[in-house]
Amino acid sequence: MTAARRPAWRSCPERVRPRGFTMVELVVVMVIIAIGYLAVRPAIANMLRGSRERSVLRQVVGLLTSARTQAVAHGCLTRVACDFEEGKLWAETQVDPAQDPSEFEPLRVLGRDSVQMPEGMQIVGFSVGGRDEGTAVRSDIYFYPDGHADGAVITLENSAGRRIELEVLSATGQVMLHE
Repeated sequence: MTAARRPAWRSCPERVRPRGFTMVELVVVMVIIAIGYLAVRPAIANMLRGSRERSVLRQVVGLLTSARTQAVAHGCLTRVACDFEEGKLWAETQVDPAQDPSEFEPLRVLGRDSVQMPEGMQIVGFSVGGRDEGTAVRSDIYFYPDGHADGAVITLENSAGRRIELEVLSATGQVMLHE
């Protein structure tokens, strides 16, 4: 009689190790990921902060430029108001100068009613027509129908102490950014 042959895979007496990772391997990988995250986190935070600051600067420049455009296009006095306590800027346009020259209505610019300074960024200086507004709660920059404006300088400061100036040229109403 012939002995029955065993299949080749059964003839190997060694044990087959189960597939997967051991707990030690998983912990080592998690520690490596945590160290990498801690090393990169400050750079990511700075990048996000810088992105928010650039976004706010674009919004403020857009607000000032749109206010000038509104004044010229519609032939009406337009102003950009600044509230220092709230850290907010917004635009308003004159309703009917013939009836009441002091009556203004909010102007929705770039799809929003106002520009709010983000946390860590504040308005630290505001001068209009060469006159420092100091600690006034509110100040206004006027844009006239012929395109000129009250010359103004808005100084912003971030949490790192970096100052940025936005200048509105009086002759043309053009907005300049000085970093």
